[in-house]
Amino acid sequence: MSFAIQSTIPVYQHRVLCGGCFDKQLRIDALQAEVERLRQELSQTKRKKKKMQKEGVFGSSTPSSLKPHKENSEDENKKKRGGGKKGHKGHGREKHEKDSIDRVIELQMPEQCPDCNTPLEAHDQRERVVIDAVRLEVEKLLYKYGRGACPKCNKNFSPVISAVLPQFLYGNELLAQVAVMHYVHGVSLGKIFEMLGPAVKSAGVIGCLSRLSCLFEPTVTKLISDYRETHVRHADESVWRTDGSSGYVWIFCTKGISIYEFQNTRSARVVAKILGTTPLGGVLVVDRYAGYNKAPCGLQYCFAHILRKVEDLAEEFEGNGAVDDFTDQLIPLLSTSQGLRGLPISDREYYLKAEALKKQIQKLMDVDYDHLGVDEIQDLFLKKEERLFRWVKDREIPCENNFAERQARIPVLARKVSFGSQSELGAKMRGRWMSVLHTVRLRVPSKEEVLPWRKNTLDEVVRNPKTNIYDLLPPLPRAHSP
Repeated sequence: MSFAIQSTIPVYQHRVLCGGCFDKQLRIDALQAEVERLRQELSQTKRKKKKMQKEGVFGSSTPSSLKPHKENSEDENKKKRGGGKKGHKGHGREKHEKDSIDRVIELQMPEQCPDCNTPLEAHDQRERVVIDAVRLEVEKLLYKYGRGACPKCNKNFSPVISAVLPQFLYGNELLAQVAVMHYVHGVSLGKIFEMLGPAVKSAGVIGCLSRLSCLFEPTVTKLISDYRETHVRHADESVWRTDGSSGYVWIFCTKGISIYEFQNTRSARVVAKILGTTPLGGVLVVDRYAGYNKAPCGLQYCFAHILRKVEDLAEEFEGNGAVDDFTDQLIPLLSTSQGLRGLPISDREYYLKAEALKKQIQKLMDVDYDHLGVDEIQDLFLKKEERLFRWVKDREIPCENNFAERQARIPVLARKVSFGSQSELGAKMRGRWMSVLHTVRLRVPSKEEVLPWRKNTLDEVVRNPKTNIYDLLPPLPRAHSP
């Protein structure tokens, strides 16, 4: 009778150890693993701290208001000579024609020399052109007019004062300047009233602006209808506080339409309010926020947002072979895709290059890198392919949402100045004013032309109260895609 004797002596990596040594070796292995984990965490913490000091709290997504101060210029850049290159055409003072002079000021020649008191003799005549500013002043106007009575109709008639709306204390020119300075140029109302002086009361002007904004409601409704019919649309959203509570400003825009919607929510019902629920043609260019998923049209995701995510991945896992290889290949492809639409090439060449870029990106997404960060980006391109490559088949569709980002910058700057709206009524008023004025801004060559349009529009409303403001908007640009 034989018995099989089972050894109780520990075996570690083909070595026979005693019980005490085996326990010590297990403890050493656990401590080594802990040291390696802590070393990696420390390395990541240092990288994140360095990145936060350079870019801000939220990395590449940090808003400008939270970004740290700009670093000093490098010594190499300081040594570079400024100004235009040799042979560059200069931009000196332009010659002023006689017709362009607004006012001529004649000065008398001194009668005697200031040094020796000798009488001066006339020598020649000189001219000097100076551009100066006229201080913003308020005039109190008194209109005197006669009234006529019709003996047949038994009605009284007065001349139309086109420079002021009925029952308004403040004239069209003043209201137009306040509206454009505040809603277009971003000057705070407090600064504006300081410039206007004590004769202008803030409550009265704001009341007039509120009443005028009601005239814009049909125009904004029609702009929303036009926005739905556009082939390429953009959308974005940003934070906006109303009456001390957190809220959002939604931006829906095209090349010739700019709609600002101030709401206390970031839910998809705002998208449904603007785009409706009936299926639409065309495309909506957005970031990957889920609130746009139920939009009744096709979506195009923004490559600029994805590029920032890839750059953050490359910086966070710097030194990882798989991440370095993936990001080094993908970053140039995403950057090239964003710049392709603006190149001076034919449509045929564009579509060939776009298709080649798409194939390169898709080929990269099929490579197994065995890294969770890389897998997340690869899953995005594999599962959402229809929302990432619409620009390949249609050159009018951009692969980035920079146009909406620029339009969103307007309320972001206003938020820094005003800190939001004091009431829901004020937020609605701002939305109507900004929608109309910035739509006009997109359709005219420069900001300077918004003020005359605003003034002429108010004058036209005075002459004809039934005027449709939508019909007075400047025509859409020819190319109706950003």
